[in-house]
Amino acid sequence: MGTAAFVALTLLIIGCSTDRSVVTTHATAISPSRLENIQDDGVAGAPEDEGVDSGTIVTLTEWIRGQRIPIFSFLISRNGRLVYELYTTSLTRNHAHYQMSATKSVASALVGIAIDQGLISGPNAPITETLPRQLFASDADVARFRSVTVRHVLGMSALDAPDPPRVTTPEAVARHLRFRSAHNRVKFALEQPLLATPGRAYQYNDVTPALAVGLVQYATGKTALEFAEDRLFGPMGLRNYEWMHQDPSGIDLGGFGLRPIDMQKFGVLYLNGGVWRGNALISRSLGRTVVLAVEPQPSGRAGSRLRLVLVDLRGRLGRRSS
Repeated sequence: MGTAAFVALTLLIIGCSTDRSVVTTHATAISPSRLENIQDDGVAGAPEDEGVDSGTIVTLTEWIRGQRIPIFSFLISRNGRLVYELYTTSLTRNHAHYQMSATKSVASALVGIAIDQGLISGPNAPITETLPRQLFASDADVARFRSVTVRHVLGMSALDAPDPPRVTTPEAVARHLRFRSAHNRVKFALEQPLLATPGRAYQYNDVTPALAVGLVQYATGKTALEFAEDRLFGPMGLRNYEWMHQDPSGIDLGGFGLRPIDMQKFGVLYLNGGVWRGNALISRSLGRTVVLAVEPQPSGRAGSRLRLVLVDLRGRLGRRSS
């Protein structure tokens, strides 16, 4: 990148160690051959070469260790180059970390790619253009959802479907259980009430993101994971990812696992205008669209960004890549 762009990524765990001579830190020393492997995942650089003070990074690392802050990993890139990579305990670069809400970023990107390919007509298109009629319970529901656009779905500004852990009323708990057990979660989502003003109002819930996944799958004819592998994960060289909790009808959901190094690459992709190693994976204009999915609310509080799925089902099996 021409301008100095800075990305830092942190996940949860405890403890760490430092090594002033290398970019990557761990409980054991990192060999030069392992450092060279960074080139397979992204471009690495010495901190000082990218305007980052390694002494400050060492101080930060020691502070994390001293405070016993639960951090799984900590990665820093500047100008598209990885300058710092920290892992702790037994976790390594090759471990996929459970993403939960961060999965929403991936689906937003997949929606943008589908728009680029002309499979979805645009961010302001009503979702009724893409989702099949048979998913709607009635003509009245089709009419109801004509006011809901792709942009509204990405911004969590569509459904009025509160659920736990944010809301723990009996109604909310029952909704969550029905959602998790639904044969087709997109169909279930289309049975829910709408917010009073889609595109302005905002509600964080687990159900709205199912519409984003549904847009991808019904537009492309592939599961969200298959489309991601073709258009995003494969071109970027992502490995060891997981996509969990597919419903009986074949709709992907989440949580989702990515290696921290691959999460870092995903951030660099956006900083670089949707271009990865000379290949435009997401158009610059659509990259901005999926990030800025919701207009500011009347209160001035911006809505949610980069939405996909949030379901914490840690005990269930997912599909893992190799």
